[in-house]
Amino acid sequence: MSKCWSWTEKSKEKVRGKNNHNYGTHLSLESIEKRSGKNHPNYGKHLSEETRIKISQNAKINPNYGMKGKHPSKATREKLSKSHKGLLNGEKNPMYGKTHSLESRKKMSKATRGKNNHNYGKHWSKKMRERMSGKNHYLYGKHMPQESKEKISKAHKGFHHSLETKEKMSESRREENNGFYGKHHSEKTKRKIGNINSGKNNGFYGKTHTQETINKIKKMRAKLILPMRDTKIEVKTQDLLRQLGFDFFTHQYMKEIEHGYQCDILIPALNLVIECDGDYWHKYPVGNEIDHIRTKELLEKGFKVLRLWGREIRALDLKGFEDIITRIR
Repeated sequence: MSKCWSWTEKSKEKVRGKNNHNYGTHLSLESIEKRSGKNHPNYGKHLSEETRIKISQNAKINPNYGMKGKHPSKATREKLSKSHKGLLNGEKNPMYGKTHSLESRKKMSKATRGKNNHNYGKHWSKKMRERMSGKNHYLYGKHMPQESKEKISKAHKGFHHSLETKEKMSESRREENNGFYGKHHSEKTKRKIGNINSGKNNGFYGKTHTQETINKIKKMRAKLILPMRDTKIEVKTQDLLRQLGFDFFTHQYMKEIEHGYQCDILIPALNLVIECDGDYWHKYPVGNEIDHIRTKELLEKGFKVLRLWGREIRALDLKGFEDIITRIR
């Protein structure tokens, strides 16, 4: 094994701090641009596998290599932070006023995706997780100042994902693409998740929305289509109605009642609301209290209401469904 070379303390002192010939100087924006991208002498070049192995081996056997096993002091970290502050802000940033092309964004995304990602297949050790959790976390007990919150809020205001982007995001999290696909939380984990946001742990504990906020939420919810995809029992009911030649609306907001909501199906010609109640979510055979309240309010406003359980819809054929509609007309 070759002998490790390292700097003596005396040599280090000669090039440290104010003794360094570059102390207090900064590269101009022009100089940075001259050595950026295609202007850089190493642009398009890569270290050979042999060279990378040599550098790696040298780092392993040389205890003085770089910052291996060392940590900058708090004073040093503060100095570094102060010296870098504002260096790349605004017009000083080489990307100021520029945007990455679609081709570049695709390349950047591909370069860090799947097996190309340096963390692919790796997991944090138990020791590392402990170092980054609870009181050990560097953000523990800290809160973002109100000014920063307002800046973030302002930056995101008015921004909307395109329909195409929403579809892509949805597709990337569906079924096999979802990292949790086919898995289930243990009972212990479920309890932990439940306790995190319950009682005093909930950020909204002891607070109430103002009437103005409630009205805003109602107005916003009226425009949302929930769920984003119709359930199987809703799709089957819609298909049966089409076969019978009925015109209908889906997810129509029922503003006529006090507890306004989006009904599953509305047939204007019959003034009929059809609700396709999943057995689990709507608590078969008793039903949710809010469902009973809304049914009563709809009837009082002159609507007819047909509530069908999921198990009933799954067993229905066209003739059976037609008989139900005929009776309720």
